[in-house]
Amino acid sequence: MEHGSLRRASQMIGLSPAALSERIRALEEALAVSLFQRSAAGVEPTHAGAAFLGEAAQAVEQLDLAAAKALAAGKGEQGKITVGLSGAGLIPVLGDTLASFAAGHAKVGLQIVEGSRGELVKGLRKRGIDLAVLLGPPVSNLGETLALPGERLFVVSPSDHRLAHRYAIDWPDLRGGGVRVSDALAGARLGSPPCEVQLLVHRGGCQSLFAMVRLGLGLALATESEVIVLPSGLVAAPLLEHGEAVTIPVCAYRDGGNDNPPARRLWASLRAASARWSRPI
Repeated sequence: MEHGSLRRASQMIGLSPAALSERIRALEEALAVSLFQRSAAGVEPTHAGAAFLGEAAQAVEQLDLAAAKALAAGKGEQGKITVGLSGAGLIPVLGDTLASFAAGHAKVGLQIVEGSRGELVKGLRKRGIDLAVLLGPPVSNLGETLALPGERLFVVSPSDHRLAHRYAIDWPDLRGGGVRVSDALAGARLGSPPCEVQLLVHRGGCQSLFAMVRLGLGLALATESEVIVLPSGLVAAPLLEHGEAVTIPVCAYRDGGNDNPPARRLWASLRAASARWSRPI
């Protein structure tokens, strides 16, 4: 016993000497071994008591560590978050929020995955994905929904195409040829073009979509976040409809029953950031 006397030890833990002595005797009876040697000079641990106290001290340290980890996890200060993207890419409001969150939560593992709309919806429902960002208007049966700033659509063409030097492209400019769109964009309720433009669904991501364009196999539609960095030989221009930029909605979703504290904290941060982005300047 560190304090050498029951009186001093009892004062440290807020018990009376009699109560502490009674608890020690009860423990000794339960273990069927004497833990302390009592004398007029105080108390000293027996050999059995020293062994017990050494193991007990380690157990208490482990309990303290476990309690600290549980408290940190409950506050969202550590853990793991998986964010799924489909078609939207790392849009500015999401990218800024994730960067800020990662900087302030060094003990939270952040993973970003890409997949089809169906894969991400399945992941949300199975809670393998904590937050999914999908193109298209809000869908009520996917859980909690947060409308994010929409994405402008761009026409991607080879740099030697007849439309390559246009600052903007209207739907009628695309007549007479097929325009490829990703399956994520096709599943976002893009709707029918206002004129005779054939949309060809591409089963793959934007990189393979852009490869098709580079090969001269038609033009493509892509979101603003997808055309920030284009492969060499390709250019992009905003798509217009009646002189106005064509914008597609973007929404974030989470399962309200997913009890992942860091994910809840990230969701709150994204909601606040989205409100700031949507506020008129």
